[in-house]
Amino acid sequence: MVRRFIARRLLVDLSGNPKDTLHHSGQVAEVCAPGDLAKLVATDTPLGPDQTADCLGVKRAEID
Repeated sequence: MVRRFIARRLLVDLSGNPKDTLHHSGQVAEVCAPGDLAKLVATDTPLGPDQTADCLGVKRAEID
C-alpha cells in the first residue's frame, strides 16, 4: 500500500534505495488519520469481478 500511496503522491519517498522507503512522520500521520486510512486503502484496492458487478449494479454473466 505504501508504494501505491507514493504513486498517487499521497506520500513522498525520501529514500534513495529502491527496495526501501523512508517517509516524513508528519506526512504519514496525516495520511493515516482515523477514518481516512480505511477509505484510502479501499479506494486503492482493485475489485474482483463479482465486487465490480455489485458496485456497478449489473448482473455478471460468464460467456463461453
